[in-house]
Amino acid sequence: MLTTSELTRIARAVIAIRPDWQLNEVYTFLERRMKDRGFHELATAAAWVAADPLTKKIIRLEASGPWWNLLAQGELTRGAPDVPDHLRCFTCKRTESECDGLKTQTHVFRSVTEVERDHALALADPVALERRRALIAQARLNARQAGKKRTFTETA
Repeated sequence: MLTTSELTRIARAVIAIRPDWQLNEVYTFLERRMKDRGFHELATAAAWVAADPLTKKIIRLEASGPWWNLLAQGELTRGAPDVPDHLRCFTCKRTESECDGLKTQTHVFRSVTEVERDHALALADPVALERRRALIAQARLNARQAGKKRTFTETA
């Protein structure tokens, strides 16, 4: 069971991420619904939920979501060192099959390598970037419709 001090620290951290939320509401929610969680687990999950732009209220923390698996799966690091960047999702740091298998799909898989290339290409040629994204999206759609997993790397 979390102490008042620990709950206060987590609530303040959430407010630092989401200053539009009320400290007393966040604290009350954590105290009533989350005080049986471990400090590290709750602090990590609360920060994830607060930082997600899809989150409207802290109550989303009650839902079963990827934020509760962060510690168990080592997600606090930038992905497992044995998973190369082109196979790891930029958003959730999972492999493509793990990312696609999430119960609550909040994003589309984009590899770390793909996002880094996009950033570089956007600076050099924004039109080429949009063409590249359209080609990749079409290839993904074709692969999914054919029931196949993508086996190509983004070289377009």
